Amino acid sequence: MKLLEMEVERAKRYKKHFAVILFDIDNFKNINDTYGHQKGDEVLKKVAKIFKENLRKTDHFGRFGGEEFIIIVPELTDKDAYLLAEKLRKLLENTRFDHIDKVTASFGISQFEEGKSITQLLKEADSALYTAKRTGKNKTVIFNKKNSAKLAL
Repeated sequence: MKLLEMEVERAKRYKKHFAVILFDIDNFKNINDTYGHQKGDEVLKKVAKIFKENLRKTDHFGRFGGEEFIIIVPELTDKDAYLLAEKLRKLLENTRFDHIDKVTASFGISQFEEGKSITQLLKEADSALYTAKRTGKNKTVIFNKKNSAKLAL
């Protein structure tokens, strides 16, 4: 949360934008239940490694809880963040894991705007993530005020 607070202050001070990407691994509970917690931990570590290798040095990546992760992407709009999330989603979808057919993730994106609280920013990203999961998983969704969250094309 400290990094997110710092990014909000930086964005306000320098009139910059940034986005938050929340993602979680689809059907992760099923991976743990089917293959065991050790294999689940291996999946988490491999996903983290792949994603960290494909982020900029200025991006902040961390675990947000359970199988949910957060990526703070300074100086990116929600549309730029969408392109990054799609790149990561496709990388993961095409990665092979020992003894597991396929691992995918769903992504939700929210863009910081002046006057938006951290709580609101995270709720919006979470709402977009929920929409991605509810509409079939393995998708990236950008939060949209009009529809709560809209499926990005």
